Amino acid sequence: MRVFGGYGIGHGFILFLLLASAQLYAETRTVTVLSTCDIHASFGPRGPSWLKLASLVRDERQKAGERNTLLIDSGDNMQGSFVGKHSAGAVAVKMLNLLKYDVWVPGNHDFDFGVDCLLKRVSEFKGSALAGNVICSPPFYSFKFFERGGLKIAVIGFGCCDKRFYSPEALTRLKFADSAKYLDQTLAEVKKGRPDVIILVIHNGRFGKKPTDFKLLQRYPDINLVLGGHTHAVEPGVLSGRTWYLQAGSHSRFLGKAVVSYDSANKKVTIKSEMMKVTPGTKVDPQLAREVNGLLKAADKDARAVAGYNSLELTIPGNRMQPSGISTLFSMAIAGAAKTDAAFYGTPPGRAKLAKGKVTGSNIFRLTPYPNTVCTMSLNRDQIAGIIQEQYKRFRQTREFLHPFGLSLKVDNKGGLIGSPVLKNGKELTGSNRVKVAFSSGALSGAVAGWAYLQSLVNDKNCDFRDTGIRVDKALFDYIKSHSPLNISPAGDIKNVGTDPVAVKKTKKAKKATAVKKAAFPSRPTGRKSTIDVAKYLPAEANGYQLVYQFNPTNPVMKNGKNDIVYDVDNSNQVKGPFKKLAYLLVLLNKNGQVEYAYVSMDPFTDDVKKIGVPVKASGARFQQMVKNCRVISNVDGVKNGEYPDGCNIEFCDCNYTAVNAAKVPNASDKFFDFGDTFDKNKSPGYGSMQIHNYKEKQSIICFNKFHGRGKADVGIGNSKGRARDWTFSANARNCKDGVMVVLVKK
Repeated sequence: MRVFGGYGIGHGFILFLLLASAQLYAETRTVTVLSTCDIHASFGPRGPSWLKLASLVRDERQKAGERNTLLIDSGDNMQGSFVGKHSAGAVAVKMLNLLKYDVWVPGNHDFDFGVDCLLKRVSEFKGSALAGNVICSPPFYSFKFFERGGLKIAVIGFGCCDKRFYSPEALTRLKFADSAKYLDQTLAEVKKGRPDVIILVIHNGRFGKKPTDFKLLQRYPDINLVLGGHTHAVEPGVLSGRTWYLQAGSHSRFLGKAVVSYDSANKKVTIKSEMMKVTPGTKVDPQLAREVNGLLKAADKDARAVAGYNSLELTIPGNRMQPSGISTLFSMAIAGAAKTDAAFYGTPPGRAKLAKGKVTGSNIFRLTPYPNTVCTMSLNRDQIAGIIQEQYKRFRQTREFLHPFGLSLKVDNKGGLIGSPVLKNGKELTGSNRVKVAFSSGALSGAVAGWAYLQSLVNDKNCDFRDTGIRVDKALFDYIKSHSPLNISPAGDIKNVGTDPVAVKKTKKAKKATAVKKAAFPSRPTGRKSTIDVAKYLPAEANGYQLVYQFNPTNPVMKNGKNDIVYDVDNSNQVKGPFKKLAYLLVLLNKNGQVEYAYVSMDPFTDDVKKIGVPVKASGARFQQMVKNCRVISNVDGVKNGEYPDGCNIEFCDCNYTAVNAAKVPNASDKFFDFGDTFDKNKSPGYGSMQIHNYKEKQSIICFNKFHGRGKADVGIGNSKGRARDWTFSANARNCKDGVMVVLVKK
């Protein structure tokens, strides 16, 4: 099955002419490039698996001929499953060798088992590991020439160079070359060999949080094809400058295929690309299954191994600032392993829990899937105060919080430490005195929450940072084994916190929902720092409507593992359908002090109050349909005001989406993200869109995308410019000083 999903913009076969192409002559030679990325050692018994992906690889290689094929992986294949973690990536390298991969560009997670382990795996790999911009000893090669299909092909490797995604141990061993200098020097060397085709393999996505390196590629038109990774995006093929970009998703779901043709007479390159999907009907490669069976069986045995028993179910609290039984259990385990009296550990992300009954290796993996290690630092009173205050300050953005264990603290509402920490022995930690504290290496890297102050202490010699080398999962297994049956309760070691600085203020349930009147909207709505007076921008028509939801789309906050959103006002429990009308108002204040707003009312597309707000996964909302009898009021140039009995539509989803106009919305494009896109239901929760359009006038009206983007969400009124008309990938919330969005109903 061939599909075009994720953030892709094409449909069917995607054809790209790097130069204006004439008819291909007899001198044309062709090579097939097969691409995988971010496999994360996926060998699940159900769903996508590397063993199924292998069948697609073998079939495509047989069709094209081995001498006409290149097989390339863009990194992050060693870590991500129990067997990957159990074998420290050995199962991944075995697959690379069995499938005869030509090139592997190690990703950041391939370093998770330590630099020495990664270098050992590289030495075991029979192909070429290319990542010259990641500097270590012994060094990686930067590029290699291949002769395939009668063509001379240069492949350049570009590893992840974002330090946030590496452990403290790795950062003591690695350096990263300047991206521009690396490409300048490498391309200069490559061009001396006069290749027909140049391929760059990069462990960096097109639309990552820091896409600087991808944008840099536009300076290098000599690069014909870029194979990406890291962000797990599915990109069947897209043009950037004169370079064609392809990214094959993640977790063995897709095989990227690019057919590269070279007209030697005219020195023209043609690339045709597609994305091939692993389906339920794709068969496991039996030969490879036999080859890796030993590693899989050994992992399965340890996954079933019982560490001990748990007396109380341990779950995740709704407010992650509150300590949980799970964070307390981890703290006890790492403090015991490191022989410290204190520890900091956060509640695992998502919906992790530890049920009553036996605790197995598989249960522990779900709680701590990364091979993090136990680290220690010696901290004084002021440093502990700085760690706590930084977490309070950033919690609204990160939704992560490290809970202290073995330290009793008193703090004010902003996280400021009152007095001194009290140690387990009852003594206060004062002055220059220090206490040895255990951490997970994951918390000390930038990947978790970007705690800059905490990370700076790693490099403070007075803190005596040490990586014990003890894996957190091993520490947890051993602790449970020696303390079974567990009877863990949350250890509340932060006292007198006062009001949670980011919690939404809860009011008593009103007998009737709040009516939309001038007085109903305070000039400073509670909970989210918006200073916009909503009532100023509501038209007279809104009188008699009821307020259901209110939030700030320029800095949205998610909860429950990106499955739900935090509203400033949530009256949904007080409002029930059926409805006569729905209405949406978006107000944005840009950094120049200018206010833009748009209001749209419409006939209801649902009477379920939970589905009219932001279409997060928890709401169950997913709508792509026409809406009737709309009224549009806006002060933005280009937005057509008026009444539209028909001609408007909505796109509400929690998933990824592509630009392909599969729904055949009139006037929509297959090339640009606009008012006629296609939902990719395989990725949920994904990027997400909450869009109201006027397809009749070929314009977007209200758009809010990338709900989990925090200060880099997409939010806009009217049509956006560039590669999208609906603000997709704009990340323009960062250009807004403030904003507010409300959802209203009329009964």
